[in-house]
Parts: sequence; C-alpha cells; structure tokens
Amino acid sequence: MRIWLALLGLTGVSFLLAEQLAVRTVAIVAIFLIAALKAEFVIEHYMEARAAERHWLVMYFAWVTAVTLLLVWGHTA
Repeated sequence: MRIWLALLGLTGVSFLLAEQLAVRTVAIVAIFLIAALKAEFVIEHYMEARAAERHWLVMYFAWVTAVTLLLVWGHTA
C-alpha cells in the first residue's frame, strides 16, 4: 500500500511540475528522474526483483538509468 501511495504521490508531483514550473528544461529533467524512481519502485516491489539474483537487479537498474539518461539528453540537446 505504501508503494502504491508513493507512486500516486510522485505522479502528482510530476503533474504539478509539468503545469507549474516555468523553466521547461528543469521540468523535463525532474519529470524523467521521477519516472525513473517510479520505475525502480515498480521493478523492486511489483515485479519482485528484490528476490532475483544480483545480476538481474544490476541489469534492471542499468536499463532504467540508461533510458533515463537518453531521454534527458534527447530532450535537452
């Protein structure tokens, strides 16, 4: 229940940033970082990756990091 509430709260924060923040680049980077955090919550909790072998965890989080960095770079370049 706590993870679901955290995901809901982070979604609300993303919405507020998108609607209220005047600096577009800052909003985009913040929203992508929040999305990466949400992805990690989902992977750990709902996909039960905590019980997976270490190499799977490394690959999951490397993927989230790489995608986030590519999205940030693509939108700020």
